[in-house]
Amino acid sequence: MTGSGWRLYSRAEPGACYPAVVDSCCRPLKLGRKRRLGAGFDRQQRASQTPKRSRRCRAAVADLPRDPATEALLFLPLWFQQRTAAMAEDLNAVRILVLNYNGRRLLERCLPSVVDCAGRSQRRCRVTVIDNDSTDGSTDWIRKNWPQVEVIKRRNDGLVSFNSVVRRCTESWVMLLNNDVELEPGSVDLLADAIAADHECMFAAPFCLNATGRYEGCLSGLRFRSGLVSTELVDPRSDEHLSLATSGLPTASAGAVLMMRRDAFLSLGGFDDLYLPGRYEDLDLAWRGWRSGWRGLFVNAARAVHFGSATFGRHYGKAVTRLDLRNALLFVWKNLIDPELLLRHLACVNLRLVRSVLRSDDPFAVAFSDALRMAWAATFRRRRLPAPCLTDKALLRLLAPESLSSSAGAKKLRPVPTLAGLDLFPPRYTRRASWP
Repeated sequence: MTGSGWRLYSRAEPGACYPAVVDSCCRPLKLGRKRRLGAGFDRQQRASQTPKRSRRCRAAVADLPRDPATEALLFLPLWFQQRTAAMAEDLNAVRILVLNYNGRRLLERCLPSVVDCAGRSQRRCRVTVIDNDSTDGSTDWIRKNWPQVEVIKRRNDGLVSFNSVVRRCTESWVMLLNNDVELEPGSVDLLADAIAADHECMFAAPFCLNATGRYEGCLSGLRFRSGLVSTELVDPRSDEHLSLATSGLPTASAGAVLMMRRDAFLSLGGFDDLYLPGRYEDLDLAWRGWRSGWRGLFVNAARAVHFGSATFGRHYGKAVTRLDLRNALLFVWKNLIDPELLLRHLACVNLRLVRSVLRSDDPFAVAFSDALRMAWAATFRRRRLPAPCLTDKALLRLLAPESLSSSAGAKKLRPVPTLAGLDLFPPRYTRRASWP
């Protein structure tokens, strides 16, 4: 289509756009700036050509199948047609977002595989690097060696930097990667197809290995242990049913590699800055998604290699354990609403505080004091949580490591239970998730 032409949309294929057969006769006259503004413009010639072009348009439209929507779109403004065409193309598109902070060495190793995987994808796929104020020349290296990769500068907010960029994207699917992740060819299509096949799936995660070839994730379950919620990895190779399944397995969370449905990500508010500088924000997002009725799937056929906290661990070192404990406490104070689980949490926290005071090498007391300073922020976010589709206990049972099997996603939907006859939740059914 020319820059000033008209485009006619066909409904032969959903979401497809085709150049109009009358494009040549519907194209407005091309006039230079001088001819539009200055002398020499023959208005009589323009007026004499317009009726002729209009008659040709009407004749061409009369030969097309009678479709009121098609005929109406023909006479819409060009900018509206172009924007509609772009939106239709974006319905099947993927945007790969790579988060980077002083990771030039990692990008040199991992970015080529990401760009190659995007180029081999059957979907329209773009790669964007989100740079969090790097000082090691990462952005200059990308612009010099990978000019087709877009670079967006953001302040260093960890995974929260994804939020504003995802809001700008127009693609239906966004793939969130760390800068220390390699992708195998075909992984993008496998993950996108898994989400597209299930309109209630929020995110999909691949089979992930570390640099030494050992299992890294991202099939994980949930545990409520010692008063805190944590994830536990499940190796699909350890179970015959899991190893044979290629997709459709429920997973609790995935951090380094995540194919996400964009509208679900935005409806949940994205990653929460409560957990800055990092840790637990991916589990918090997945928990809110599961509680709202969305699902997360593990795709065994898709493969990725993760080099294991190569950036975060290098910058924070031993403080990672303290951050884990602090954010685990904030996660409970923000998300759990079950009275029994909260009582168990309170009892376990008191015991762990006593043990931490007696043992100088236990950082729990310091982490608790850090979390206590941020308790007001967690309480404020707690009030804004949407009405859940699943209770805390039901979700913990559903995503328990021992319940993750190939048949876990095929159970029939059941009503959401209430606690001791108290109608704590609205009278709805689990439209998107089941409970065992």
